Amino acid sequence: RVRFRPHYGKSLDEVHNKLAGFGIPYQCLPVKDDGEPKLKAHKAWLKNRKQLEENHNTNNNQKFVVVPGRVDVLLGRGKPIQEHFGNLR
Repeated sequence: RVRFRPHYGKSLDEVHNKLAGFGIPYQCLPVKDDGEPKLKAHKAWLKNRKQLEENHNTNNNQKFVVVPGRVDVLLGRGKPIQEHFGNLR
């Protein structure tokens, strides 16, 4: 059973078209049209994560759990993961 399938092409457009055949829109990829990584969302996530961890370190007796949101895609086996809203879109 294939779990990873690389997609190659001579141009970025060719790769976009191949991924579209699997239902993956190229806008969701963390790469700009020129091949550079998109860092804005990643930096915002890092900033939020750092704040969460700093707050956790100051409140050692409190525990926090990161819960997947509605747009998060979950990887793994089992019906609950396959039926998660983010996986169904």
